[in-house]
Amino acid sequence: MKAGQTDTTFSYAVHRIRQESGLYKSVEFTVFVCLSGLLLLGGNYISGLTSPGFFEKKYFIINSPGEFFLCALFTVARLISAVILSFCVAVCYGFAATKTRFGERFLPPLLGVTRFVPSLSILLLTMLLVGAYAPGVTFLLEGAVLFSAVFSMAQKSAENICYALKNIPSELSEVTRCFKLTAWQKLLILDWPKVIPGFLHDLRNALSGGFIVILYAEIISVNHNESSLPGLGSYAASAAFQGNLLPALCVLVAIILLMAGSESILLRPLNGWVARYYADDYRADTHEDGAEIISFKESYLPVNKRKLNFNSFYEKCLRLFSEYFYRCFSKKNIFLKKMQLSTLFFISFVMLPIVICFTLFTVSFHLYQFTQYLDVLCRCVMTLLRIGCVLFFASLLWLPFGIWLALHVKRREFILKTVSYLSFFPVVILCCFVPALYWSGSFLPESWCFFLLIAGAQWSILLHVVHRMMAFPESFSDVIQTFHTRGFFLIRTIILPYIIPGFLSGLAEAAARSWCVVVAAEWLPGHTSEFFVYGVGSYLAEAFQARSVSCLMLGIVMMVFCAMVVNFLLWRPLISYVYRTLKIN
Repeated sequence: MKAGQTDTTFSYAVHRIRQESGLYKSVEFTVFVCLSGLLLLGGNYISGLTSPGFFEKKYFIINSPGEFFLCALFTVARLISAVILSFCVAVCYGFAATKTRFGERFLPPLLGVTRFVPSLSILLLTMLLVGAYAPGVTFLLEGAVLFSAVFSMAQKSAENICYALKNIPSELSEVTRCFKLTAWQKLLILDWPKVIPGFLHDLRNALSGGFIVILYAEIISVNHNESSLPGLGSYAASAAFQGNLLPALCVLVAIILLMAGSESILLRPLNGWVARYYADDYRADTHEDGAEIISFKESYLPVNKRKLNFNSFYEKCLRLFSEYFYRCFSKKNIFLKKMQLSTLFFISFVMLPIVICFTLFTVSFHLYQFTQYLDVLCRCVMTLLRIGCVLFFASLLWLPFGIWLALHVKRREFILKTVSYLSFFPVVILCCFVPALYWSGSFLPESWCFFLLIAGAQWSILLHVVHRMMAFPESFSDVIQTFHTRGFFLIRTIILPYIIPGFLSGLAEAAARSWCVVVAAEWLPGHTSEFFVYGVGSYLAEAFQARSVSCLMLGIVMMVFCAMVVNFLLWRPLISYVYRTLKIN
């Protein structure tokens, strides 16, 4: 951030929260309930069709250098394919959600619901369906893995692209109409320079999510020294399950080199090339040391930066329903004649979502027992408490570090690069080293769960804090030097109010990452129940091992429901409270 400029990202997020009404929450909840009912009904229909066979076609893995390079090529090919497909899906979704009337009404709420779905749960579901209907078909199994990776990567990029296309200045659109540009010319001249920065803005986080999905799919496909998905994950898991940790360490080194290569060859040149296209929303700021950084848009915050066009459509449907109800029955009932149309509209607005929810929940309670709902809900609460403890301990560690970093300007650049590499690291590859700890007698499943959650979550907090302090304005530094402010008064009056918004966005992103890797944290594939930790992730793993699509659907629906409740009851009020208390911008 330059001196004299204000940080508009966090304040704009709070402004969008204030614009959201109860109507939007009801719309998103109605979409969630409809999708949940369809998933539960479909899961119970499919549950009777699951076949006992799973992945019949196996690849024999040999711990040799040639096999190692072949597995590395498989993993890199899957990752590159996922990046290309996610770009195509995100661009198509963004244009459909902003350029078509149908997409403006239905696609943004759908994107708002799918961002709560953990990607590893989608991986288990797609692999289970492929194993049930087409066992041994390698092409479909690869497609299931790519679909899950694209699902994890595309939703982040699609939100950025929708936000960029929605905020194209009206003057530029008017210029394109004055010059009578064709649709293709408008796409290349006006829309495309907005799409590319939107896709590349969170490409590192998207790559990390897709890499986690691909490696975990390779790990769970291993059975001793056979695998249905050859790759770095299956190579390391096969070696570790046989007690040979040297190949697993080689895989770990290869992943670190792959991360460094993608950062140097792909991400950094692309960010430098696309910096010319950055507008106000993706602004390139210059630090006082000359280091160019990109302002963080809080894409992980529970804020939907889009126009709520679905609300107008929802209101029109309810108004038509009220008018039809009024015209049909007002002639026969004197009481309805005295009622105003707005009252009928309010009744229909309140009652229609309630009727839909009641109907679907009644049907679902006939499909599942009450004890099943209670068991999954208790598991979700246990997982949320575990994630809360992880975030609490990570905050105790990295918030004081951020304050220390604010007082040591020279070390920010090095720490930023180090944290960027660490945040890109796929923590699920560490599952391959757990059998050695188990055989040595020093393994505790609960400690492993906490370690994996904090290893994947803490770097998001630190990265946002470091980015926040990299944009520390020079005017604040001048004030500190002029008034000789120091000690606890400096921390309380200047540093903490400035660092808390970045810390809060990092906390929300860390919670989202922990929620996505909870399956890997609570279940180690390929072993007995001794490697299960009580939680919703282990419930999904048990359903996956039992080939039960209905239980898997129930676990996914309950996870999304708990995530939405935490979003509405915790993150949004917390952001508003921070804005009111600290008076950002």
